[in-house]
Amino acid sequence: MYKHIFSRMVLVLLLVIVITNVVNAQQNTCQTGFRLIAHAMGEACVSEDVQRVVVLEWSYVEDVLALGVMPVGVADIDGYNNWVKIEPQLDPTVVDVGTRQEPNLEVIASLNPDLIIAPSFRVANNYEALRAIAPILVFDAYPTEISHYDEMLNTFTTIAVALNRQAQAESVLSQMQAYFASANQALVDAGRANETFILAQTFLHSDVPTFRLFTDNSLAVQVLTQIGLTNAWDDAPQQYGYTTVNFEAFADIGDTNFFYIAQPDYQSALVVSPLWTALPFVNSDHAYWLGGDVWLFGGPLSMQVLVDTVLDAMGISPVVTNTCATDFRLVIDAMGEGVCVPQNPKRVVALSELDIDALLALGIQPVAVTNGRGQTTPPRYLSQYLGTDVVSTGTFYQPNLEIILAQNPDLILFAGFTDADVLSQLNAIAPVFNAATPAESWQTHLTRVGEVFNMQAEADSLIQAYDARIAHLRDSLADAIGDEFVVVRWSAEGPQMMASRVISIRVLTDLGLVLPTNIPDLQDGHAHTPPLSLEKLDIVDVDWVFIGTLAGEGDAVDALQSALQTPLFQSLDIVKNNRYFLIDGSIWTSLGGYLGVMTILDDIQTIIIERTNS
Repeated sequence: MYKHIFSRMVLVLLLVIVITNVVNAQQNTCQTGFRLIAHAMGEACVSEDVQRVVVLEWSYVEDVLALGVMPVGVADIDGYNNWVKIEPQLDPTVVDVGTRQEPNLEVIASLNPDLIIAPSFRVANNYEALRAIAPILVFDAYPTEISHYDEMLNTFTTIAVALNRQAQAESVLSQMQAYFASANQALVDAGRANETFILAQTFLHSDVPTFRLFTDNSLAVQVLTQIGLTNAWDDAPQQYGYTTVNFEAFADIGDTNFFYIAQPDYQSALVVSPLWTALPFVNSDHAYWLGGDVWLFGGPLSMQVLVDTVLDAMGISPVVTNTCATDFRLVIDAMGEGVCVPQNPKRVVALSELDIDALLALGIQPVAVTNGRGQTTPPRYLSQYLGTDVVSTGTFYQPNLEIILAQNPDLILFAGFTDADVLSQLNAIAPVFNAATPAESWQTHLTRVGEVFNMQAEADSLIQAYDARIAHLRDSLADAIGDEFVVVRWSAEGPQMMASRVISIRVLTDLGLVLPTNIPDLQDGHAHTPPLSLEKLDIVDVDWVFIGTLAGEGDAVDALQSALQTPLFQSLDIVKNNRYFLIDGSIWTSLGGYLGVMTILDDIQTIIIERTNS
């Protein structure tokens, strides 16, 4: 446990060192709007608003994607896709700029990049030519003075500074460390902590079985050591992190966990070889084939894939633990998953009405919010509480990822977003917390958001205020308890009856009214009925009917006003008994929370007063 605490301290220290080095470098001269960043081959003045990045090494492609930035150009895209198995993936629009060894300079120049990222061992001959195209950051992927793991951290955090994604870097590294800690706990629980291992890549070289055995300074071995295993290959650290050997090297190796990567066709031949079957770790069933495409030279995301693959091969499942990096803590989301969220989130993006409502009710101003359904701004009842500098991210179904990135958030609330591709990209920007499922109440959501922001008491107080308001109005509506009601949203296509997901339904049922049981689409699992024709309007002729349109839907308003004047509508009992009420559909048919329900209660109070005094 102590070594994991130490590892997290080292991680935080590295972040501070990298950022401090950049600040110190800025004492030199760059023009306004650029920052000076030191790298393995010198210094570069990098734009403070990098938009177009070309990356010439797979490991750095992973780093850029993990930070939520899609490069415009990448070297050897096919090779990257074959080896690097992470989310998010490269967009199909990314341009292949040639091989990693000999990238096409003309193609790179045509992409008009703001920044080029490359390894020093590949660009020694064309460094000046690349630098003439755009600022370039060069990294030493295989240093001799520090471990490859420390180099990975340094490179990742330097790239984060260059891309202005420091908060995202902290989030990614926090999640990586939390995952390593959970893997360590899983090994402890399985009684296999502190076991020895050898990590190998094996292949045929001139028809001779050849093995790369990884040394202590390699990135992959450092990671497996962090989760509680011990490297049994005790050769001296090597420049590239491995020693190349043949079968003779196994003469002195006894039983150990042997994790090896081999292409499937070679694996099939290897396992029937007499030399292989005679090895102690093969006889003890401690030889674990990891497949043919585990990437051992990547960044934080690839290292989690490595750990997951090793544990899976051993038949061990990692468990969620309460281990997050410094300044983060674990909170369980609506799906039962642990998310490392900042101790005190400052820059929050809210991607649903429910999330915006909860934040504003708790007195928290988001930096960016989603629009209402089909609208260019959030619902009116929420807009009045939002600060003037809050940015719009587009719609719930199509959030603008570039706008979200530009806000540099440290937390994203998304309330049940289900698009896996968008969700993976959001996770690359900042920790993403799902605070609600469709079936849950706004009270459960508010309680969960309160926990994220250490405001459980404030959330409880708001829920108690709602309960008190309901009790007061319920007394006023004692004669109506048990009455049937519907809430109707009138669109240009006609009326739709709203089902139990919208907040007004939940408010009215809390007041003692009931939905009609003879309309299946009003039950749980539905949002609303299909549009009804005017000829079928009598289906809404229940005890109480609340009718409204969405803000900005002029056609719907006109359609509703026309329908209200028809003889068919005027013949309904709800008209004769003065039991239909015009309401603001943008609020009554929303999926909001506390602010929404209290606004609806205000409307109901007014309706009761008007009805009583009429």
